Amino acid sequence: MRSLIFISFIVIFSSCVDEIQLDSSTEEQKLVLHCELSEGLGVFAKVSESLVIGSLEQFDKIEDAQVAISTPDMIEPVALIYDENTGDYVSSFFEIVEGKTYAVTASLPDMDHEDIEAQVTIPSSEEIRILDLQSVDVNFYTVRLEFDLNNEMNFYQIIPKANVYNFSGSGSNILYEHNDKLLTLDLVEGANFDEAIHELEHKDGFLVNEALLEDNILDLTFQLTGGQLEADEIIRYLNLEVRTTSSSYYNYHKAVSKQLFSGQNPTVSEPSLSYTNVQNGYGFLGAFSTKQDSLQIN
Repeated sequence: MRSLIFISFIVIFSSCVDEIQLDSSTEEQKLVLHCELSEGLGVFAKVSESLVIGSLEQFDKIEDAQVAISTPDMIEPVALIYDENTGDYVSSFFEIVEGKTYAVTASLPDMDHEDIEAQVTIPSSEEIRILDLQSVDVNFYTVRLEFDLNNEMNFYQIIPKANVYNFSGSGSNILYEHNDKLLTLDLVEGANFDEAIHELEHKDGFLVNEALLEDNILDLTFQLTGGQLEADEIIRYLNLEVRTTSSSYYNYHKAVSKQLFSGQNPTVSEPSLSYTNVQNGYGFLGAFSTKQDSLQIN
């Protein structure tokens, strides 16, 4: 008897439950732009569509957008042409110059999407000097960097690489011959998201916010992680690629890196917000200028 009453209760209770449909029809799809500008690299932009939450649509590249780049002093913008091999909208002849401001626009004339636009100024490349470089242990190196602290606080992406040489002989008769191998170095100290340095999860190197540095000297420790040395190989120089970046480049890649870190470490990291500087859309338009430096390891 008790079983019959229990079964009747389940049937009655189940009949009172309504299925709730999540309505995502009010969410609007928008165009997404990803573009990084730098002197001497040409122009390459990716355009896609944002996906509505709950949608079953697949992500597809947009091949028929109208994408253009311009400067304030240009009469007509320059159209970017879609490259089927790379999925980029490109212009290999358009010249990017440090200090100038550029606008990139994108539209889909036959669709309901709003036209999007983003602007960025190409930063002037700044020098970061390598004051000292020491080998402190197997595969570990310390480096002291000096920044030029001026009235304009800059953002940087710093990409360290280890320059490998072959050697033969011994003692004072050792001969060194350069080879083309470059090995990756990762930060061991200084990688703190709450401070001036932000290690990148999705790109080489790390970001630096100069405004958060306590002084113009930065001491860091690197570990050799990207490959192994052969028996006749030795690291003699540290190559440093210094990218002075726009704030949009810094903020976008910092946000992406923090999101990736949060996904890999959900119990020890805080949620992070996305970043965009694209009007009426998503994504970003960023810029950087590059200088190279190197120093022999002591």
